[in-house]
Amino acid sequence: MSKRMLFVSLLICCSGFSCSKQGAAEPAADFTTPEGAILCLEKAYRDRDIEKAVACKDFYLEAREMLADIASENNDQTLQSEEIIKQTAEVLELSFRSFILEDGFPDFDGLSSSFPEKVKVKDDVYRVTEVCKFPDGGTSRQVILVGFRNGEWKVLNSVD
Repeated sequence: MSKRMLFVSLLICCSGFSCSKQGAAEPAADFTTPEGAILCLEKAYRDRDIEKAVACKDFYLEAREMLADIASENNDQTLQSEEIIKQTAEVLELSFRSFILEDGFPDFDGLSSSFPEKVKVKDDVYRVTEVCKFPDGGTSRQVILVGFRNGEWKVLNSVD
């Protein structure tokens, strides 16, 4: 994979989009559940707080998963070294911050959402489906990777 393709992949992985969830069955906006981690990130977006948004993500797990996929596609296990994962995590964080600073925070006002599906990918990674409903009645669907590390769930990236 060329350096340009890797960079584009990093940018795409950092630009996940999801919507706020409202309603009686809403999970707590904390790091105890995959859905709660997504809600925390959305709250950080609504608060326009980049440090809170960064704290809601786990760039290390995101890098590990992304590099595992690339290594599998290219039969290159050197991409799974601890040093490469840490360096990639740093690049992912910088790309995420840059994306927010350049494009601004997504607008979550007036959106409601539900989490109809959660699928275990690995012991520490789940794929969560979020369905958003917009004030005008339109909907969107996102699949988001969420990971568990150090006793907390954190958002990794959007899958689609």
